[in-house]
Amino acid sequence: MLSARILFAVLLVVALMVAGQLMFKATAIAWQAEGTWYSAKVLARLLPSLAIYAFVTLAWIWVLQHVALGRAYPFMALAFVFVPILSGWFFGEQYGWRYYIGVLLICGGVIIATSAPSLGSDNGDVPKGS
Repeated sequence: MLSARILFAVLLVVALMVAGQLMFKATAIAWQAEGTWYSAKVLARLLPSLAIYAFVTLAWIWVLQHVALGRAYPFMALAFVFVPILSGWFFGEQYGWRYYIGVLLICGGVIIATSAPSLGSDNGDVPKGS
């Protein structure tokens, strides 16, 4: 089981990754409307997107200092759940029933994978010397 601190950090990484993806979509929409990537409207979306991803990368590296990759990585699948759902809310994208069945399967997989016995230790921490 992940400690509360590590679980919070992993979920924060996922949430910020989702936010970054939504910002990238907003950037794409603005870019298409403006016809160029270097307009103020596009850059106002692109630069924060890149900053979010830079921070997420550093936060993920911090997480991996404290927990095995195999223990933390299944949580990344939650982005496959939240990005499309929020893109429907913010951008009007629509999905059929198969998508929602897939979301349930992903959630079930994350639950199964993260509740499995830990990799090499009792608490899922990165083994010493790694």
